[in-house]
Amino acid sequence: MLGFATAVKLTNGPLAAGIVVTVALGLSVRHAAVIALGGMVSLPIVIGFWSKGYADSSGGEGLDLGALYQLRFISPNATESTIFTAWMLLLLLPLAVLGCAKVTNWYRRALLIVPVVVTIGCYASYYVTNQHPRFYYVILPAIFVLQAGGVVLMSDAGKRRLAEDPLLATNDDGLRGDGAASEEGQLPAVSPPVRPSG
Repeated sequence: MLGFATAVKLTNGPLAAGIVVTVALGLSVRHAAVIALGGMVSLPIVIGFWSKGYADSSGGEGLDLGALYQLRFISPNATESTIFTAWMLLLLLPLAVLGCAKVTNWYRRALLIVPVVVTIGCYASYYVTNQHPRFYYVILPAIFVLQAGGVVLMSDAGKRRLAEDPLLATNDDGLRGDGAASEEGQLPAVSPPVRPSG
C-alpha cells in the first residue's frame, strides 16, 4: 500500500501507516519495520509524482487540497452516495459489528478494523466521494470477513439456545426433554407377529 500504488492513490499512505503501527503494537517493531521498508521501495517515485501537486483534469492547473477536503462534504457523502445508501449500510454493517466480537484477539481485530476506519476518515470529507463509491471498495474484503464472523457468532448462539432448551434438546435415547421421541430417535413401527392358521 505504501509502494508503487501510492503514486496514483495517495491515501494508501495513511492506510499503510495505520497497519504498520498496528503490527508494531501487536507483534514487534522489527516486523513493522520490515513492512515499512518494503513499502518504501517506491517512495522516490511517490515523492517525485506528488511533488508536482494535484492537477485539475480539465485545465492541468494545480488544485488546493484544502478545497477538496472540507467538513461540509461529510453530510452529502454520507447521505447521497450512489452505492452506500442507508439500506446498503444496513445490509453491510450490523453483521460486521457482530463479527468484531467473534475475532479472537485485539490484534487480529485491529488488522481488519484499522483499514476501515482510516479509509472512511480519508474520504468522508473528500468532495466527490458520494459520486465515486469506489474509494471505499478497498475496505469491502475486511467488511466481508467481519460479516462472516457475525454469521458464525449468530450460528453458535443458535446452537447454544437449542442445546439449553429442554423442549428442543435431545438426550442419548433420542428423546426430547419433554419425553417425546424426536425424529432421529423415532423407532420404526413393527407389526405384531401373526400366528399361522391351521
